[in-house]
Amino acid sequence: PMMLSGICASAMNLGDRFFLQAYHGSATVGSYVVAYDMCLYIQILVMTSFRLSALPEIVSKYTEFGNEEAARFLAKAFQYFSWLLVGVGFGSVAVGKQVLTLLASEKYADSSDLLPILVPGILIGGICFLFASGLYLKKRNDISLAVTATSTVVNIGLNYLLIPPLGARGAALATLLTYLLQAVTLLVVSGRMLPVPFAVTSFLRTLGCGFAMFLAVRGLSLGPAWFASISVKVVVGVVVYGILLLVLERPARELLGSVCAKRPLAN
Repeated sequence: PMMLSGICASAMNLGDRFFLQAYHGSATVGSYVVAYDMCLYIQILVMTSFRLSALPEIVSKYTEFGNEEAARFLAKAFQYFSWLLVGVGFGSVAVGKQVLTLLASEKYADSSDLLPILVPGILIGGICFLFASGLYLKKRNDISLAVTATSTVVNIGLNYLLIPPLGARGAALATLLTYLLQAVTLLVVSGRMLPVPFAVTSFLRTLGCGFAMFLAVRGLSLGPAWFASISVKVVVGVVVYGILLLVLERPARELLGSVCAKRPLAN
């Protein structure tokens, strides 16, 4: 089942290119792939280390202390990681046009129009492993395969419906909708095996902080010097986002205090 899930995941990642090639040609494929690959780089950079460190800890909590402690750890891990994920997501969209121009030339600058759709879709897809923790701990790879296979079929159907009239934007929408459906399905199915008390209101506040940061960074205009412009926007974004999180999120203040004091958090 795990091998078949990997095949389905590859089909979701690559299938839209064939539809784009068939209906809109190689130029559209190129523009789409530039934006998509940038999102994949962000996903790998941000999520790989988190996944490698979180999974063994989840298994350890579950093995030693049972469902309740594993669920508490998952909720806290998601809350901490969502702060990084939301900040990186909104920040990537805010500076995406400049970054794409730097990486792939001015020719692909318009690909940045796809980032507000692709960035959340691909980041949600990358964090689905956290939502599927209950299935992983209970060794229900058969259910994971069913969810992934269903998502693949949905993705192919959405590509077929959306790409002919919308082109690359249709492929981006299909990606976002597919991973949203997959995440919600995993939350429901896996939650029956390992109920996790996710802090929904905290996540909504985090989204608000990210959007405020996006508005602050997007409005900056610092001339043609790309390096200075991107650097200043990143610094401003981090400062604005960090201050808002500290003001609105008590756990963020506690985390900062524990880091500064070099002491472990109580929970």
